[in-house]
Amino acid sequence: MISEKQLQPVVKKRNGYAGLYIHFPYCIHKCSYCDFYSLGVGKSYPIDEEAWYRAYTVELQQRLIENPQSREWVFDSIFLGGGTPSYATPKFWQKVLGFVLQRLPVSQDAEISIEMNPENVNLADLYALREIGCNRINVGIQSFRDTHLQFLDRYHQEAQYEQVLPSLEEVFPDSYGIDLIYGMPGQTVYDFQEELLHATSYSHLSHLSLYSLTVENGTKYKHLLDQKQKSPPEEELQVDILSKNPQWMRDAGFVQYEVSNYAKPGKHCRHNLKYWMLEPYLGIGPGAHGYTPRGRYQNIRSAQGYLQGKFSSEYQVADDWDELALSLFRIFLPIELGGFLQEKPREWETLYNLLQSYKERGLCDLQDGVFQWKPHAVLFLDSLVLEIATIVEEVGSL
Repeated sequence: MISEKQLQPVVKKRNGYAGLYIHFPYCIHKCSYCDFYSLGVGKSYPIDEEAWYRAYTVELQQRLIENPQSREWVFDSIFLGGGTPSYATPKFWQKVLGFVLQRLPVSQDAEISIEMNPENVNLADLYALREIGCNRINVGIQSFRDTHLQFLDRYHQEAQYEQVLPSLEEVFPDSYGIDLIYGMPGQTVYDFQEELLHATSYSHLSHLSLYSLTVENGTKYKHLLDQKQKSPPEEELQVDILSKNPQWMRDAGFVQYEVSNYAKPGKHCRHNLKYWMLEPYLGIGPGAHGYTPRGRYQNIRSAQGYLQGKFSSEYQVADDWDELALSLFRIFLPIELGGFLQEKPREWETLYNLLQSYKERGLCDLQDGVFQWKPHAVLFLDSLVLEIATIVEEVGSL
């Protein structure tokens, strides 16, 4: 069990820190439910790593020119995502990271994460990735059950799945995480609890992302669902599992730090937390997003176009209160709100009264400006966050 004291430290506003996200689009197989920009290209697609290196370096230099204040930031997280970044060779990522370290003020203790799929996890590559500076691995397991993987349209090999966690335990003790999905047709609460028990039986696992299966427009799963060739997610099962996850994970020694993310104390993903704390980050690669004081931007979802140098230079400025409400209040750690609202006294007064009403309803704790959701608030979070964004925005616009 985890004591309340271990839920510390309190989340506080940080100034001067930033992150870098690099998107690599290729996978062996694109899953039917996935709406990230990715391309299923089989096992032996001839990747022109030199072309990708050139494109990444050109875009990064463009982003630095467009955001000159980035020279004053300290980059304390780098995230290699996709797609499946481990589809490329460790030597490629060594070269990319070498360029990044030359161009950006990266902190000595920076978190450098890379996403992998089970089919790419092997001891040789894991040791190579560690050698080039990756210090955190996240693997998209999604499920340990063959029937569920088949439903998800996952490329998988049973023998490979059995080796993933032992390999990660050996090479990245205390700095690896996995993703699991729940709410699939035919799944039961017991099935998913067994998945969690299996995963957390590995003592060095430090991070778990638990996602409910969703139907996203434009995906193969949505098309098959419309054609009645696939069954929809089990919504009642999802609610049941969502309500049980916090206690299950707490019993296993994990803290819920965001709606879908759990970590051993002090082992949360620093880069992920940036998104919800609205810290700036540069995103490079096809389909990548970025967030800077200039606004948000998104690159085209085309590998071919990206390699031809087609990077977006359009920044869209969103309402800053809307951004804050829809991001910050996804966090389940205690939050010192004053730092995030120091320039918004009118909004703060209205927000405080609203949060006080939530406290009286047993949905949160609020004391001395430090706020924290109760675990069961996750069941109502979408409506609560929308209410926070709407009510306080109305006051700010008066």
